[in-house]
Amino acid sequence: VSPLEYYDLVRFNAGDWEPVPGFTNQGNITSALVHDGKLYIAGHFREYQGAPGNCIAVFDGTSWDNLGGGMLMDLNNPDYLYPTIAEIGFHNGELIAVGSFNFAGDAPASNIAKWTGDRWCSYGGYFEQTISGMAIWRDTLYVTGGFLTIDGDHYGYVARWDGGNYTEASSTPVGLSERTAGSHV
Repeated sequence: VSPLEYYDLVRFNAGDWEPVPGFTNQGNITSALVHDGKLYIAGHFREYQGAPGNCIAVFDGTSWDNLGGGMLMDLNNPDYLYPTIAEIGFHNGELIAVGSFNFAGDAPASNIAKWTGDRWCSYGGYFEQTISGMAIWRDTLYVTGGFLTIDGDHYGYVARWDGGNYTEASSTPVGLSERTAGSHV
């Protein structure tokens, strides 16, 4: 990589660093993970600025997918404010994203959502502030952040998900579901 160029996502290839094709945005990446042979990235970046997704994207080694449009603050004005994803992880086979956003795809979502393979679904509850982190401990999802309340009930910066498979709303499906290892047609 030339010292005069700036990239937020690079890879080591054949003894040298190079930019990852298709990611030309200079937004911050806050979380990255590899799952089922794909690279998932999340953070503070937008499609209209040259990123392959809005706050989240997946790379299969050749091309990017924007995961159903990613996260927005306002569906009617994609440039409104600047949503962000603080952290991503997999829980019960689904990608969980937490941060500061009002929509996941076209589904209302209060700072937490899950990607089911073909759509975003929101969890119940209104978090009045950002969710900045998450952890999975003994198969239970925990979230942390600046929130004091969820739906008006006091939680004080940390909460545990007890809702099982419940979803509040789901976005419009986007094509075929991603196949996972061991899935059959």
